[in-house]
Amino acid sequence: KLTIKAPRDQYFKAQAFYEQGMEIIAAKKSGFEPLLRESAAEYRKLCETWKDWAEVSGSYYNESCCWSLCNDVDKAFEAMERAIDAGYGKDNGEIAHMEKNDTDLANMRKDARWEALVKKIKTKWEK
Repeated sequence: KLTIKAPRDQYFKAQAFYEQGMEIIAAKKSGFEPLLRESAAEYRKLCETWKDWAEVSGSYYNESCCWSLCNDVDKAFEAMERAIDAGYGKDNGEIAHMEKNDTDLANMRKDARWEALVKKIKTKWEK
């Protein structure tokens, strides 16, 4: 059991659940959803506990990925909105990664809200 004393500890805990879920997905088996839901909960806990940590935006982004993989797109969009509000998209390459490259977000890209989200992040961060 991991004792959480710093944001990095919480991140590693969340990441461990994510990686376990992705191993199940890679093996084309069922049962990954509980692990990804736990990962999403840990990412959210991290963001709410250590609001000033430098990687909060990326942690909300990772939470969004987990929800998207579980096909819970409402929660995925809510977490991605938080990621953008916390600064996701300001660093080089983040927008392109989100918009086109991250396969975790495939379920979100099918949703009618996707284009508005992409427009929001580009308007906020692209100069």
